[in-house]
Amino acid sequence: MYFAQLDGEITNKQSQELLDKEYKKAIELENKNSNSKDK
Repeated sequence: MYFAQLDGEITNKQSQELLDKEYKKAIELENKNSNSKDK
C-alpha cells in the first residue's frame, strides 16, 4: 500500500485499466455463456 501511495497517479491509472480489461473479459464470457444457454 505504501508503494501505491508513493506512485499515486500512475499506479492507480494502470490498476484501473487492468480492472477495466478484466471486467470487459468477464462480461464477454458471461454473454457467451448466456448465448450458448439460450440455444
